[in-house]
Amino acid sequence: MALSLTKRLVKGSSITAEEHDQNLTDIETLVNALEVNVSEEDVDALAIRVTTAEGDIDDLESGQSSNDGELADHETRISDNETHV
Repeated sequence: MALSLTKRLVKGSSITAEEHDQNLTDIETLVNALEVNVSEEDVDALAIRVTTAEGDIDDLESGQSSNDGELADHETRISDNETHV
């Protein structure tokens, strides 16, 4: 599950806060299962990076929505101009 949620983030999909928390739990479980010596600071740093990436993705989606709205406005004006010509 950790890998699939991380892939969704990388692809630009949004995940819920609950999925985010589960993703971090799954990553910690995976680390423990592999018996890798990972510090709490490294896990915390990863959590911050995932949260930051999700915020960046949300910002990009918001910007895209704004661009879509502006494009619709321009299309309306073009249609109005074509009607008057």
